[in-house]
Amino acid sequence: IDEELVNLIRFQNAYTAASRVISTVDEMMQSLLGMKR
Repeated sequence: IDEELVNLIRFQNAYTAASRVISTVDEMMQSLLGMKR
């Protein structure tokens, strides 16, 4: 049971990190698109 909990926490951390990266990239793309106008 402990191992499953550790895996769940690792998965959550990875998911959080990935979503941060995606939102950062999205902001960068919005900035680039904004500069073109």
